[in-house]
Amino acid sequence: MTYTVELDLALTVEVLEAVRGAGAGPWAPPEPDWVGLCVRLGALDVTEALPVDVLETLHDDALERLRRAADEP
Repeated sequence: MTYTVELDLALTVEVLEAVRGAGAGPWAPPEPDWVGLCVRLGALDVTEALPVDVLETLHDDALERLRRAADEP
């Protein structure tokens, strides 16, 4: 028997790399910020198994947290 259940699980998100984007120039479009993440469930790396929309949300959250941390005195 196979069935689906929904669970709330605590994941650990680790920012492995962060690159600040570049502003737009007269002949170049802006380059976005970028982060490399590792997402773990306990000791298990689940980064590659996450749905694309969840991973994008985690990337956006990590970028926002990095921006806020950079603004703190």
